[in-house]
Amino acid sequence: MEYRIGDKCRQYASCDTSGGQCTLVTGPEFAACRSCAEQCRIAAGPDGLAAFSCEEKC
Repeated sequence: MEYRIGDKCRQYASCDTSGGQCTLVTGPEFAACRSCAEQCRIAAGPDGLAAFSCEEKC
């Protein structure tokens, strides 16, 4: 298993299984977290450790 930038945002997502299928349910917290994590990834460039350090603050 491999952790990727933005994985911590999954805590703000869930699966709605009504209707027999899994439908992704997200809220504003998920969108804000993903946006922050993406900005960290872009700003850090190839420095993965800097991206993870930044993501901790999202």
